Order: sequence, then C-alpha cells, then structure tokens
Amino acid sequence: MKLKHLTIVILFPLIIMAQRQLTQNQILEDYTIFKNIITTGHPALYEYTTKENWDSIFIHIEEVELKQLKNSDDLFKSLS
Repeated sequence: MKLKHLTIVILFPLIIMAQRQLTQNQILEDYTIFKNIITTGHPALYEYTTKENWDSIFIHIEEVELKQLKNSDDLFKSLS
C-alpha cells in the first residue's frame, strides 16, 4: 500500500506539468478568442503601435506560427 502511495506522490507532479496536446481547431479557436479580446477590450492598443503593425503581427501569426504550434505551452509562448 505504501508503494502505491509513493508512486502516486512521485508521478502526480509529472502528470500536472505535462504539456497538453491541442488540435489545430483548438489552437485556432484560442487564438481567435485572444485576438478578439485584445482588439476590442484593450484600452490603448494603438497608442504605441499602429494598427498596420498590429495587423501585420496578426497576419504573421495566422499564416506562419499557428501551423507550427502543437501544445498549449507553444501557444502561450507565441501569444506572449
């Protein structure tokens, strides 16, 4: 019984920290939500960066980066 508990205690952090695989649809959905929130809810999005610069950033993410993402950590790093 102690071995079972010890195994759970050792493996539990590994399970929690595992990278979650995402489908392309999930990645696209998360990105769309993020883009919608930042473009409609940010109070001063275009104060230091022009709308054209933001549009080019979004186009680059949509055409290049989203196709390369595989898990939630990659998506987080890309959006950061």
